[in-house]
Amino acid sequence: MAKKKRYKNGSNNPKKDIMEKKIPFNASVRRKVVLEFKNVCNDLGLGSHSPLTEELLLEFINNVRQSQRENK
Repeated sequence: MAKKKRYKNGSNNPKKDIMEKKIPFNASVRRKVVLEFKNVCNDLGLGSHSPLTEELLLEFINNVRQSQRENK
């Protein structure tokens, strides 16, 4: 049996990003958030897979979760 190709993100799906899994939205919104975030990071020269970028994304997610709790 042939081995499945593994991508840099650790999955069998090239479009699925590890950072995507950490965002508490439905799939279509999650994908848009990650793409927009990566575009902004690339525009700022941070790169899309640096530890700083992932830390910024996690901070953003925590802020979104906190604002969702406050709005309930």
